[in-house]
Amino acid sequence: RKESMHSCQVMISTKADGKGNEIIREGEIELFLRAANLVYCEENALVRLSIHDDMAEIVREGDYTMELVLQSGKTTKGKIGINGNHGDVLTKTHSVEYKITEDYVVAHLFYDLLIGTEKQKMELRLLAKKG
Repeated sequence: RKESMHSCQVMISTKADGKGNEIIREGEIELFLRAANLVYCEENALVRLSIHDDMAEIVREGDYTMELVLQSGKTTKGKIGINGNHGDVLTKTHSVEYKITEDYVVAHLFYDLLIGTEKQKMELRLLAKKG
């Protein structure tokens, strides 16, 4: 753990094609003037989220793996791995909105995951607060 990391509580609300899920986790956060780094555990995975320069990067390691880069108005290439099968995924990002203070980060991400001919509309809301 880096010295600049602080323990935090993370509230995450996700919607995939309109179906919602909310979780609260303990994690670690590093806050800067215009950037935030966050690490937290889900049931069977470790998730890292970086926010900076109007973009978000999500890396998930565990039951399934995922690497996504979200940039407003752009379609970017990512990776997804399920049961040892790895493939490419395209992420069409509609918006990356966030606010960073010295105590918390709040983020709202709208994007589509494009896997082959499948499209999944995603919405992620996140609040991570030191404490």
